[in-house]
Amino acid sequence: MEIRKAALQDLPLIQQLAQDIWWPTYKAYISEAQISFMLTQIYQLDALKAQMAEGHSFILLYQDEKAVGFSSYSFSQTVCKIHKLYILPALQGMGAGKQIMNYIGAEAFVHGATLLRLNVNRNNPALHFYQRLGFQIAEEVDIPYYDFILNDYIMERHIEDADC
Repeated sequence: MEIRKAALQDLPLIQQLAQDIWWPTYKAYISEAQISFMLTQIYQLDALKAQMAEGHSFILLYQDEKAVGFSSYSFSQTVCKIHKLYILPALQGMGAGKQIMNYIGAEAFVHGATLLRLNVNRNNPALHFYQRLGFQIAEEVDIPYYDFILNDYIMERHIEDADC
């Protein structure tokens, strides 16, 4: 698998991947209305462009020249915030997510970050994936998001060295 930095011309691909990943991944624990609303809010091309303009770095994961996942992250002082990490369901649990996390960890180290931070829905099985990678729950939050409440954990992991 190969990780490539995404550019503006890759945003339609990220938008399509989000559609392909969100429905099967989230339908077990958030409503269809919330999935649809969030895909519209977060993954419209203008919204993705705005995220890039705000400093979010996007990366794409390819397997045999086919995009199979994506992530975004940004830096604020010594914190690397991971905003998105999504892998096609057929490849979840096969090391793709770990490869992306290693890439982000190495980028964070180079940028002088000492902490990785992310939010994960409290019912998301990915919670266990993050815990296996050394993330710990720092806080439990209920975030109002339009007509919905995001029931999340904020998870953190200290960056010890470039081997993340």
